[in-house]
Amino acid sequence: MAALKKILIALIVLLLLAAAVICILNSEWYLEKRHKVFLVSRKIPEGFISSEEHWDQDGWQDFVDYAKFLYKDDSAFAVDPEYGKVTEADIPRLKGFFDNFRQWMKVEERLKEYDFDPSCLDAGDLFRLVEKYPNYDDYDIWFFDSQTLTLYYFHANI
Repeated sequence: MAALKKILIALIVLLLLAAAVICILNSEWYLEKRHKVFLVSRKIPEGFISSEEHWDQDGWQDFVDYAKFLYKDDSAFAVDPEYGKVTEADIPRLKGFFDNFRQWMKVEERLKEYDFDPSCLDAGDLFRLVEKYPNYDDYDIWFFDSQTLTLYYFHANI
């Protein structure tokens, strides 16, 4: 009987700890910290005046994230050596990534979150591309549309 009582107490303690963890993970404090970690880990330049972020809530191995950040000017990008100017030669390759990304958003039934129009892609815009594997398997793209002063962030890990 004493062993059963100890097991019940241990279960109650575990349930209370689980409830505390759930409360913390849903708290404003944690969500704000997670957002800051997202911005830093994704190398989003500071200075944006608004943002809209969509990430796969169930993503663990296969997932896509999409975000956009509005800036008042391009000063955050003008001094960042990791961003290069889009050339005419870059446009078909970037459009391939954008088409691939849109297909994955469609597969995940998340097109309502995705409003990127690849026709805004012009020579002179800025971008950064990190492709971990070939064939669109795992990549990050930061695309800054110089006309709308919007940074679009695309991450696919498929």
